[in-house]
Amino acid sequence: SDANNDHIQPEDSGSPATEPHIESTETAPDNSQPSFSAFSKYERSFIVMMVTLASFFSPLSGQIYYPVMPTLVRNYHLTPELINLTVTTYMIFQGLVPSFMGTFADTGGRRPAYVIAFAVYTAANIGLALQNSFAALIVLRCLQSAGSSGTVAFGYGVIADITTTAER
Repeated sequence: SDANNDHIQPEDSGSPATEPHIESTETAPDNSQPSFSAFSKYERSFIVMMVTLASFFSPLSGQIYYPVMPTLVRNYHLTPELINLTVTTYMIFQGLVPSFMGTFADTGGRRPAYVIAFAVYTAANIGLALQNSFAALIVLRCLQSAGSSGTVAFGYGVIADITTTAER
């Protein structure tokens, strides 16, 4: 017996074309599967649910704004085209910011990225509630988009971190 407790014994058939028989004294459990994640099935389900809920903020903030647009036109004494500009800037930031935030989440960590994104989003929402100028409306809508749009990119990263490709 060698150090690995494995040794090769030829079969006793007398034929030189037979394959050697491998005998091992170490056996693995029958149902052993490599563990991909330290999280249990229920913990992974909870994480997926939380990531999904966080990802709703970006499209929700973009769509929930439409019913209030006529009120904004009246309150700011602007044209509908100028108020539509706030929607355009929101969409531009919604498309561009995830590439930067996703890179930050990859290098700085998912949790700090989520904390920063939601802090920016919350601050922008408070600012939107308190402001009275069109310039502030555009800037704060950009910040609102920047804070919320990264959550979709973060979500994909989190799911990739805790599951295999087949489980996704």
